[in-house]
Amino acid sequence: MNSAGTGLRWGTLNQGWIVTLNDHEGLDASFMANRRGAHAVLDGIRATLLSSGLTGVSHDAAVVMMGYSAGSSPTTLAAELKSAYAPELNIIGTAVGGLLPNLQSVVNNLMPADWTLLAAIWGLASEYPTLSRLMQGSLSRNITRKKQFEEFQPMCSGQLSSTLGHEKITSYFHSMEFLNSPDVQEIFSNNSLGQDVPTMPMFIYESTHDEASPTVDTDNLVSWYCKEGAGIHYRMQTQESHRSLTLTGTLQALAWSKERFDGLVMPEGCQNSTYYFASTDFDSLAFLGETAIGAIERQLDIDLPSLII
Repeated sequence: MNSAGTGLRWGTLNQGWIVTLNDHEGLDASFMANRRGAHAVLDGIRATLLSSGLTGVSHDAAVVMMGYSAGSSPTTLAAELKSAYAPELNIIGTAVGGLLPNLQSVVNNLMPADWTLLAAIWGLASEYPTLSRLMQGSLSRNITRKKQFEEFQPMCSGQLSSTLGHEKITSYFHSMEFLNSPDVQEIFSNNSLGQDVPTMPMFIYESTHDEASPTVDTDNLVSWYCKEGAGIHYRMQTQESHRSLTLTGTLQALAWSKERFDGLVMPEGCQNSTYYFASTDFDSLAFLGETAIGAIERQLDIDLPSLII
């Protein structure tokens, strides 16, 4: 975890909250295997609530879930599956941003693709043997390219990014048609959002020109949630990128989460709002604390107070 991410966690600890960081990908790094990730998120909460001897947490403590980008998918799906899979949990809110609701859309958006798609294919293949078999059968017949592909597999995201950059990963396959097979389409569908309707309040924040996933997919998901009676504050930012919203949006999500823990009741139904930027203020910076602010500023080489809107 980088120092900016660590700083954000310090901020939550400064509030006296118990923080659970969930390894939703598991031992096989099943990136984008969101259904197993959602179960892992809910099981992780269960494990935390059983830790009263160590943490002093109450077995029925109130919980808020948070996630961004690839972390938003298992978190949102956990919110969808909570009623059926973990009805006993007292989850009072879910704050997510940078959603990737439809895996097929994400794949189409990334083609001819960079390292991100490669990581997604590997992650899903580690969870689904059928996809692994189809992927292996579609690799380049060039022995050198095939060997290079295998060397990339154990790399983490940072190393993949620096090694591959914007190289087209299609060059490692003789065909990408395996992604359109019925079996793979079913895998995409089972790991996309929209399986059920969350029953807890939600804060969803997005960039109107998110480069990772078409914003219309999130618009459609939120519209369906709201039609089915969900309670959502959907906040759009017109001048933020997927990357910049990682920080500024998370500050908003933390403030929203604090309101839920403080007992503030969110208005019923759905509210949509649009801003140029994700607004921050001195209260949100104080929420993080000086140590966290310093860590974030060093990581991103910025002066946070200058970003206040």
